[in-house]
Amino acid sequence: MFAEDRTAALAAGCDDFVSKPFLRDTLLEKIAQHLGANYVYAEALPTPPGRTLVAADLQVLDREWIHQLHQAATLADSERAREWIARIPSTDASLKQGLQDLLNEFRFDLLFDLTVWAATPPTAPKTRPDILVVEDNRVNQKIVLRFLQNLGRNADFASSGTEALAHLRQHPYRLVLMDVQMEDVDGLAATLALRALEQSQPDRPRAVVIALTAGTDAADRQACLGAGMDDFLSKPFKLGDLQQLLARWQG
Repeated sequence: MFAEDRTAALAAGCDDFVSKPFLRDTLLEKIAQHLGANYVYAEALPTPPGRTLVAADLQVLDREWIHQLHQAATLADSERAREWIARIPSTDASLKQGLQDLLNEFRFDLLFDLTVWAATPPTAPKTRPDILVVEDNRVNQKIVLRFLQNLGRNADFASSGTEALAHLRQHPYRLVLMDVQMEDVDGLAATLALRALEQSQPDRPRAVVIALTAGTDAADRQACLGAGMDDFLSKPFKLGDLQQLLARWQG
């Protein structure tokens, strides 16, 4: 069961897998392995019996203490919260223990990639991405976007062949990930139109077009190459597959 769950999680785009229940050290080790900022989903456990805190419990504390503890809890600053809890007089040992229990009643279940938020001054606008992803399935779009972000890449997205051609007329992308099967203008027709556009503009650089296709037989691949595509990526694909392909065509 563990192997099946782990395989399913990785196939869905997760970077790693931790089985429940697990130790805090196990979680910290995983975070260290994937050095960087991560979303951590925290689920509150039921309050331990006999540790219910009510407003009356806090009446022995001054307003500043309550304010500081509230700020620490709001910011998830457990170290700061423990410092303020330590200031509770020893005569209120029950209250001190109750607050300590509240700090400990979370467990961590899932890790998600996080776009790092930094409090930095506004920077100059970035140049337009040199990758265009043409995919009419919203779920697949999110998967490809997540993979590209993990690889430090950015991309524009088009949800149809018609929309893709509009993007391509406006901007000479270096690489296009092209879904083959789309309802209005399929990937083959869109690629043929792109190649015609490139021929009509001699100074325009030739884009690398990668087919995103569920077809894996020789006929499907030949059709992609015949339409002017350069390579293909079979669905479903993993992060490593996309990474190898980008390294092959973009270095």
